Amino acid sequence: MPTIHFVDGEKGGVGKSLFARTMIQYCLDKRIPFVPVETDRSNPDVAGVYKEICKYAVFSENERQANKADRIFEWAIEKPVIVNLAAQSHRAVQGWIESNQLLELGSSQGVLFCKWFVSTGGYDSINLFAQSVNTYGDKIPHILNTIANLRGFNACRNGMNAT
Repeated sequence: MPTIHFVDGEKGGVGKSLFARTMIQYCLDKRIPFVPVETDRSNPDVAGVYKEICKYAVFSENERQANKADRIFEWAIEKPVIVNLAAQSHRAVQGWIESNQLLELGSSQGVLFCKWFVSTGGYDSINLFAQSVNTYGDKIPHILNTIANLRGFNACRNGMNAT
C-alpha cells in the first residue's frame, strides 16, 4: 500500500535530510516508484540534491496556507511519498492530519502513514518523539533513529571519500 513516510525530528542539523536522502537514493537504486517531497523552506537540501524529481509542499499553522500540503496525500494515492520535514513542524503536520481527518481518509483510500524520527537523544527530542507516539498511538508507526547511528553512517561515508 502507498505510504507517506515523514522524516521528522525536533530540530535542524540532526540528520533528517541525510536520512531522507538515503531513503530516496534507496528507492532510486531499487527502482521503487515514489515521490520525494521537500518541506524545508529555509534549508531545502534534499531538493538541492534531487532537484529534477523533488516536489515541494508547505506545512503551516496559518489557516490560509493549511491546504498547501494537501498534494502530499494526493500523490500518496498513487505511490509512496517520502517527506523531508522542516525542523519544528510537528504542530503544523499534526494540525494538517487532524483537520483533514487524514488517518480516516487514508484508511478508506489505502494510504498508510509512517514517522521516521531522527533524534539527538536529548530530552526535548525524545519528549517530542514520545508526544508524537502518544498522539497517534498505533495509527502511525514510529521508528526512532538516534544521531549516534547516523554518525556511524557519516563516518563510513566520509571514509569512502578520502583521498
